[in-house]
Amino acid sequence: MVRSTRHGSLFPTIRKLHAWSGLCLSLVLAILSLSGVLLIFKDDYLAARFPEVRDVADTAPESLGSAIESFERKFSQQRLSYVLLPRPGFGLYRIVLRNGEAAYAVSSGEVVERWSGNARIEDWLFDLHHYLLMGEFGEYLAGLVALIAVVMAVTGVYLFLPFRRRFDWRLWPASMRRRDILAYHRNAGVVFALPIFVILLTGGAMVFYSQASALMSVLTVSKASPFEQPTAQPGDVDWQKALSAAKTRFPDASPRLVIWPRSDNAAAVIRLRQAGEWHQNGRSVVYLNPEDSGVLAVRDATTLSRGERASNAIYPIHSTGIGGRIYDLVAAVSGITLTALALLASWTYLSVLRSRKGRSI
Repeated sequence: MVRSTRHGSLFPTIRKLHAWSGLCLSLVLAILSLSGVLLIFKDDYLAARFPEVRDVADTAPESLGSAIESFERKFSQQRLSYVLLPRPGFGLYRIVLRNGEAAYAVSSGEVVERWSGNARIEDWLFDLHHYLLMGEFGEYLAGLVALIAVVMAVTGVYLFLPFRRRFDWRLWPASMRRRDILAYHRNAGVVFALPIFVILLTGGAMVFYSQASALMSVLTVSKASPFEQPTAQPGDVDWQKALSAAKTRFPDASPRLVIWPRSDNAAAVIRLRQAGEWHQNGRSVVYLNPEDSGVLAVRDATTLSRGERASNAIYPIHSTGIGGRIYDLVAAVSGITLTALALLASWTYLSVLRSRKGRSI
């Protein structure tokens, strides 16, 4: 039986794999971590940039419907993809068009900003964090790096154990000497191991969502709730009527998102957030027939299976949609620490490799 000790055969192998993985992934991890930290404070930045964010928007169906219909007149409904509705603490509408353009607007229908692609800094950061500015390939790469980093977080705790009596955590290495950097790497890594593990795991699960959902169903011993997407007839949605119908079905929920049909036979959609839902935009859904704005079907997120509810929790856990400012702070400090762990350890390991190469010449 192989002993998992510092002097056994397993420890050096894991240490070398941990070091080489960190060296190869350090730059991508730093990019993902720092961009994620900045995205935590996106709403704070927008509140400083647009005073309208602090306005308390009227979320009655009549007011929301009137604003949405003004957007249809301004942009034409054939071009509209979806609109994120105002929520407590954020008074702007975010309008997204099918050609990649987007806009911020207020309840009166006035557009306060309009742009294309990722021209705004918060959209550029989102593209960097989720796609590494490389589209679908970048998304899969980011997800794979996150999952490998999950393994590194676990092995990092294992590698800390022989040195646990030397634990002396500090915010920054005592010096830039290799010994002090490695001590900081071990100690800070174990202090933030849990939040780093959770953030990385949920980040990877978001990319490989179907596989994560299947795993959640297995772990929770539950099956997906049966549901078939309804078919609809084309028409112009009366959004005031539709939002009133959604309010009737979910009287205590807050509407978060309206989505225009993608095809003639597709339904329009209103997403709502009920009390107890973690997802910022809610996962309760009302499907509408554009022809008469009537309700075709509903999905109540609070009645979904255990696996589905667990899957719906992945995004809000990763994006700090729960826990308020305390979780924001924990996630931000963890992200900054992960960046320091990746870059400092890789720098010192490269120094060792260069010195070895110099001696071999």
